[in-house]
Amino acid sequence: MKMFARRFWECNGVEKNMIKSSFAIILLVLISASALYCNHSGESNQTATRSQMERKTDQAPPTPVPENPGPRYNLSAIQSERAYQWLKEIALFDQRWYGSPRRDQAIAKLKKSLSELCDSVVLDPFEATDRESKKTYKLNNIVAKINPDRPNRLLVGSHWDTRLWSDKDPNPKLRDKPIMGANDGTSGLAVIVEILKVLKEKPLALYGLDIVFFDGEDFGRANSRDFSRGAKHYAEHTLLNEAHKPKYGLVIDMVGDTDLNIQPEHQSKQAAPDLMQLIWNAAAGQSAAGFRSDAPLSIIDDHVPLIEAGVPTVLLLDFDYPYWHTQADTVDKVSPHSLEETGKVILQVLYQLDGGAL
Repeated sequence: MKMFARRFWECNGVEKNMIKSSFAIILLVLISASALYCNHSGESNQTATRSQMERKTDQAPPTPVPENPGPRYNLSAIQSERAYQWLKEIALFDQRWYGSPRRDQAIAKLKKSLSELCDSVVLDPFEATDRESKKTYKLNNIVAKINPDRPNRLLVGSHWDTRLWSDKDPNPKLRDKPIMGANDGTSGLAVIVEILKVLKEKPLALYGLDIVFFDGEDFGRANSRDFSRGAKHYAEHTLLNEAHKPKYGLVIDMVGDTDLNIQPEHQSKQAAPDLMQLIWNAAAGQSAAGFRSDAPLSIIDDHVPLIEAGVPTVLLLDFDYPYWHTQADTVDKVSPHSLEETGKVILQVLYQLDGGAL
């Protein structure tokens, strides 16, 4: 084979030139074909890329996330001292227990406060009998409404009665005395009235409000289930005659302690988990230290009859209060800051609900 190749390349010059020309032509053809292939392959890749882009373009664009414009409400409108002064005026009147000779005057004072801030205020009377003394008392829930014709409604409530007995007082001689109830019976009212003052200037856009000052919350004797008489009456009778049942409820009780400690409540969490989460998120956003994330407590209060009537309701209550049901539940045990902190959280939640948060 090597001999043949040598002899081939020893041919005359013409033959050599012809062979060289042939190789050059072949080489040129091969190079041209290679270039055409590469160009075609590149066009295919470009076409595929455009096709992929077109498919991505055909997909629905992601929902734009609007920039946060900031709250449309002013939480600083909650005034701690104004709320505290209102509390003092009501608590120092000191005539809200059952059978008090000036109880009607106490009702008139509360009704006047609500009338200045709400569209309507009515008394919702009922009776309750003390199982030990067998005495029957005439009691009254105080029911107010804002935008009563709106079908979408929220309920905010607290009890206004104070306990006829100081059965937890360390001094046995004082246990048959009625209590002032500056925290237990007034702090929730003060927070609600302060919120209503803000809503008067910056009202809810979509929801109507039902405000209920419950009577008879503290009617029960120790170790009985006779508490929350007013809430039971409202849930079992009054609510049935309402054209529109509230979508959610908030019950506020004992939120004025200087060392505020509002823990999640078990039945509230079961009945209204989304609302409870909204409340604690608002508290966390405001760095409201009085709202704790401890294990839920189970408490019998005015929220229970509402839950049983089909209104998902959350109870906000500080049960870690050493002066509960004693003579020492007085105005000096109440903190303006605690009233403000609770009020700001609830105000934010009301506006969020009005904005469609739930």
